[in-house]
Amino acid sequence: MFEAGKKSNQIVNRVKYYAGIPEIDKMLNSGTLNPAYTSPAIIVRPKGIFLQFMNSMTNPFCVPILTQEFKSWCLERTDEIRENKTNSVIGSALLGGLILGPLGAITGGLIALGDKTEYLLSITCSSQNKDFMIIFTVTTNSANSVFDFFNKNYPDFRHEPNSRESKSEDQ
Repeated sequence: MFEAGKKSNQIVNRVKYYAGIPEIDKMLNSGTLNPAYTSPAIIVRPKGIFLQFMNSMTNPFCVPILTQEFKSWCLERTDEIRENKTNSVIGSALLGGLILGPLGAITGGLIALGDKTEYLLSITCSSQNKDFMIIFTVTTNSANSVFDFFNKNYPDFRHEPNSRESKSEDQ
């Protein structure tokens, strides 16, 4: 499905934030973060990844995710999520209430994503013994580079879309 590519320590403007980081959600809801700036740079650092949102050229908002907090990542086609909620990583999380609360709001949000969003990237993390999921939308044009980035930098954390167990848990 995806081709392996050159290892890179960052991807820029390949994903668009959708849900899962309370600070970003509050900033979007209050208007302090312009929705035009919700395509973060995702940068690999020695101790994890760094999500850098540019609210302006001089005021970035950064979210670190430490390697020990990182549980899994998955890139799923949105049509597969809609059709097969119980076998999809995101669909399962929705049913389990991991993300944002009411299933109707999320399901409606998935339907409202439109035709340009063909994939969703989910990053599952654990902090203070609580799991949470960060979701990004990904266009078809960016799917290969996003997959390559995570597969090269975090191959042991890849979660297959149609499985219940992540590879990191199998080890």
